[in-house]
Amino acid sequence: MPAPGTSHTTSAATCLIKIANWDGKSQDIKQVLTAAFDAVDYLDCIKNLRARNVDPLSYINSLDRVGSSPILWGTLDLRFDDRSLTDLKPTQIYESDAYER
Repeated sequence: MPAPGTSHTTSAATCLIKIANWDGKSQDIKQVLTAAFDAVDYLDCIKNLRARNVDPLSYINSLDRVGSSPILWGTLDLRFDDRSLTDLKPTQIYESDAYER
């Protein structure tokens, strides 16, 4: 039994695999996403999905399905409270990639 005040941390890789394999129906996707984003190793895992046995295309497609699913409507707004998607601007790297082709 863990001591009070400590939490069990899940590897982001485990969560990313679950996200990539999401069937579009499971209601626990909110908890899986939260665990992935909060994982200490999230940034390391997301940098190289293939090294973590996560198919990048499946992961991206699942995120797209999650984003359009009513399961999460209103949930991510609370997580990213005051950030508006309309305020996002392309980075310098993105601009050069997009316009130099």
